[in-house]
Amino acid sequence: MRTLILDIETSPNLAWVWGLRNQFVAINQIEQSSEMLSWAAKWRGSNETYFGSTFHNGKQDMLEGLHEMMEEADIIVTFNGERFDLPIINQEFLFAGMNPPKPYMSVDLYRTVSRRFRTPSNKLAYWLERLGLEGKADTGGFELWKKCMLGDNEAWATMMQYNTDDVIRTEQLMEKILPWIPNFPVEVVADAVDQEGKPVVKCACGSCRIQRRGYKRTASGLHYRQYACMDCGRWFRERTHDKEVAKSPLVHAGQI
Repeated sequence: MRTLILDIETSPNLAWVWGLRNQFVAINQIEQSSEMLSWAAKWRGSNETYFGSTFHNGKQDMLEGLHEMMEEADIIVTFNGERFDLPIINQEFLFAGMNPPKPYMSVDLYRTVSRRFRTPSNKLAYWLERLGLEGKADTGGFELWKKCMLGDNEAWATMMQYNTDDVIRTEQLMEKILPWIPNFPVEVVADAVDQEGKPVVKCACGSCRIQRRGYKRTASGLHYRQYACMDCGRWFRERTHDKEVAKSPLVHAGQI
């Protein structure tokens, strides 16, 4: 399975407004809608990063380059991508007359840290600092985006570095919290079986040191074989339930 780490940058909406506070902006006040300015990506485990932008490639070529990479991915990892990056990418493909990329599994690290932990902040910068990782690059604020939209070469060099750095930091965060990511899939080792004749799997961390730990029972009463990774500590279960174990109903507290 190929895992793609992805991050995008966008322009702000440009609009005619009457004031600075508590403004309602009607559709006919929008001069230019927000759009994708650039994307950066890398394959998990690779040192090479990829970058595309409206400035360096033009809008259509930028989108086609991103589409090609997403077509190759089995898993796409983002930070807040479910609410931001991926919907924006989808609308850009739609407006450009492009088809959706092939189906992939989305892993949003923001969802993991916001649902599984409770901290003062769920921003990427906060989590990088708390886990002792290198922090986000300093952009200088809104002026960078403004200069990029005006075609400033130096600003675009800074934007490229900022975008690609975010992808690298996102991958580093992913590796740190990997045991806590509930939907990161395991991989079947080709042509390998265990003593029971079942396919050998690798944990998401790449380890084959897997120990069976009983069963995971679902709300419907089905039983799935459960495993723990002896290297990263991650827990996971098989995709199909064990038909040899009888389906057992759950007993609700009111029935006891």
